[in-house]
Amino acid sequence: MRGGSADNLFELPAEPVLAEALKIGLTRMGVLHNLARLSFGLASEKAAGGVKEWVEGGDYRLGESNESKDEEAAPVNFSITTNRQRSSVATLWISRESGLPVLREQTVQFPDGPMYITEKYLTFELR
Repeated sequence: MRGGSADNLFELPAEPVLAEALKIGLTRMGVLHNLARLSFGLASEKAAGGVKEWVEGGDYRLGESNESKDEEAAPVNFSITTNRQRSSVATLWISRESGLPVLREQTVQFPDGPMYITEKYLTFELR
């Protein structure tokens, strides 16, 4: 596994659990977290194992349709715990047509104050 930025490169063995770490990291922590790590020359969090226990989602519930930024998407609200501490809350909007995510908003609580993250996802069909 190789990655990083121009100034901060890394090369590590690709562990068998790498795919799991990437999937769980992207869905539970969001794209920004993983891109930030790569920009600092760091591999995905828990790429060698333990990601399921490190970051967990919970308190899943469907939001009201009027909460949605887009009437064609359904909001799913959930909380995120990291190292068994509640660290953030998020809403993921799922397209009613495709079933794919279209928007994610997350508020991460830090000691110095909250960080607000918005990720927009575009989907397209290859022909």
